[in-house]
Amino acid sequence: GLAEKMQAAKAKGQNPAALPNQLMIDSGSDDEKRAMAAMAALDGAPARAETLSAVSGISDFNATLEKLTRRKLVETRVDGYRLAGPLQAILQKDWDLTERRSSALAHLTAWAEEQRRDHRRVEESSSALLSVFNWALRNGRWDEAKRLGKALDVGLTLSGRWEAWGQVLRQV
Repeated sequence: GLAEKMQAAKAKGQNPAALPNQLMIDSGSDDEKRAMAAMAALDGAPARAETLSAVSGISDFNATLEKLTRRKLVETRVDGYRLAGPLQAILQKDWDLTERRSSALAHLTAWAEEQRRDHRRVEESSSALLSVFNWALRNGRWDEAKRLGKALDVGLTLSGRWEAWGQVLRQV
């Protein structure tokens, strides 16, 4: 049972307290894992269900989101959804999120360009947008970062996010 697995983890020098979280992750369906990967790709930034659906590629994303929420693997916030508790750190450490981050960058850049003049929508998604912007910069994806930065310029200015706006301007 769980007690034996926790003892085995301790014997291997692993943190046994992380084991229940790992078992919860491992027991998820493929769609649940893809949804969790989409959230982990945003470095803890909350995101709208539509964004997570596009990044994960799951057709019935709301049903998957409902299951994850019921299992307490996802937090519901005013500005979207994100992984609960230590799951973000676990997935970032154990999973290769490059494909999901690339997908998030492509989707959010196109979305930000479409929403360029609707500063309220950009403001609502600014955490996720800035997360993929910073990932693009850290990974040498200069053209994509510049394109996203230009799309964010007006929205961040009109919503009064001066610090974020300044950060984007310095980079692009």
